[in-house]
Amino acid sequence: MFSSRLLLFCGKGGVGKTTLSSAVALTVAREGRRVLLISTDPAHSLSDVFERPVGREPVEIERNLHACELDTSLELREYVEEVISTLKETVNPEVLGRFESLLRSAGSAPGAEEAVLLDSLSRRIPRLLEEFDCLILDTAPTGHTLRLLREAIRSGEWLEELLKRREKIYRLRSAAEGVRKEDRVIEVLRGRRNRLSRLLRILSAKETLFVPVLVPERLPLLETSRLVEEIESMGFRIGALIVNKVLPAQVRDTFLKLRKEQEERYLEEVRRRFSRYRLLRVSLRARDVSGAEELLELARDLREF
Repeated sequence: MFSSRLLLFCGKGGVGKTTLSSAVALTVAREGRRVLLISTDPAHSLSDVFERPVGREPVEIERNLHACELDTSLELREYVEEVISTLKETVNPEVLGRFESLLRSAGSAPGAEEAVLLDSLSRRIPRLLEEFDCLILDTAPTGHTLRLLREAIRSGEWLEELLKRREKIYRLRSAAEGVRKEDRVIEVLRGRRNRLSRLLRILSAKETLFVPVLVPERLPLLETSRLVEEIESMGFRIGALIVNKVLPAQVRDTFLKLRKEQEERYLEEVRRRFSRYRLLRVSLRARDVSGAEELLELARDLREF
C-alpha cells in the first residue's frame, strides 16, 4: 500500500479516513517520495490535522509533502462559466439568453457536484501524477464516493454516444453545405471524453488502490461490505481494509468489557466477510491524534500487519 502511486481512502463518515490518510501521506513523504494529499470531502479537515491553512492549490506541509482541499462550490461556478463561454461560440444570443439563467442555477441540480468534481479530477490527476510520486485522496463519505465513481462510468458511456451523434450530424451538414467547418461542440466533447477515459484508466491501474476504512461496529461493517462489492464490480482494486479505533486487548471497566465483547464479534465478522483482503488494525487512542509524531506512530501501527 505504501508504495502505490494513487491511494483512495474511503468509507463511512467519522471512521477516521482523514487522520489515516494524513498519517500514510506523512510517512511516505518522510521516506523520500513526493506526496500530494487531496481532500475531496466537502467537510474538509486537513487544515485541522496539520494545524495550518490548506486551500484549493497544493500547499507545502513539510519537505516532500503537499496538501490541498478541492472547493466543489467554486469548481461548480467555474464549470458553469466555462459551459456558457462554449455556448456563446456555438449558439445565437437569443438561444443563449434562454439557457444562461438555467445553467447558473445548475448548482442545485442532483448530481451537479459529482459531475463537476469528476471533471476537476479528470483534469488534475494525470497532471499531478507527473509532478508527484504519490497521490493520496481523502474522499467524501461512502455515498458521495460511490456516486462519483458511478458518474465516471456513466459519463464515459454517455459522452461516447453523444459524440457519435454529433459527428453524424456534422458529416451530414458538411455534405449538404459542401464546406467543412470546425465544430466547437465536437472539440469539447472529445476533450471531455479523452480526459474521462484517461482518468478511468488511472483508477483501474495496478498502481491505484482503494483503501476502505471502518470501525468494528454494525453499521460501518454493513456499509463497508456494500462499498467493497461495488468498487470491485466497477473493476477497481482494493488494497487493504483498515479497521480503526480498536479497543485495547485488556480492559477492566465493566462498560468497556461489554463493548470489547461486542467488538470481538464484529472483528470476527470482519475477518469472515473480508477474508480475501489484507486487514490492518489501528488501536483506539486515549486522545485525539495531533502532530507529526502521533501521525507517524499511527502509520507504524499499519505496518505491523
